[in-house]
Amino acid sequence: DHILCRIRYRDKGMMATVTKTGDELHVVFQDPVAAVTPGQSVVLYQGDDVIGGGFMKNYSLYKCEEIKDLRELVKRSAERFGNRDAFRIKASDKVCAISYRKLYSDVKALGTALISLNLCGKHIALLGENSYEWVVIYLAAVNVGCVIIPIVKHILKQ
Repeated sequence: DHILCRIRYRDKGMMATVTKTGDELHVVFQDPVAAVTPGQSVVLYQGDDVIGGGFMKNYSLYKCEEIKDLRELVKRSAERFGNRDAFRIKASDKVCAISYRKLYSDVKALGTALISLNLCGKHIALLGENSYEWVVIYLAAVNVGCVIIPIVKHILKQ
């Protein structure tokens, strides 16, 4: 059963599953809730009636997945978000969307090219403006063990 829970006075409330273990209530919110701290109160409602409450001991917003490096992050993002937009790029009057799957494919292809050129572990200066291509180069190079030295274009003018 889901119960309406409020953690702030003027809050409209969030649905949660509440289970009792001994003297403790275990509240699992249906959706992530921001800015909750130990010691904060939670009040349980059935309609307009208060049916219980207590103080939070600990709270985690959501389970975090362990990610060991950027390569794994890009790959998992492609698996998880597939054709959803990772980037939107404005070109003249048109907006072009680039999916997580396309980002992964581009990073992987460039990484393979860097490996074939024996650039693994090398230092690479990266000069350019913020762009999708800059991100792809950065991710591909870091993923094959290169050290990136980003150079900000406007500093060169000085």
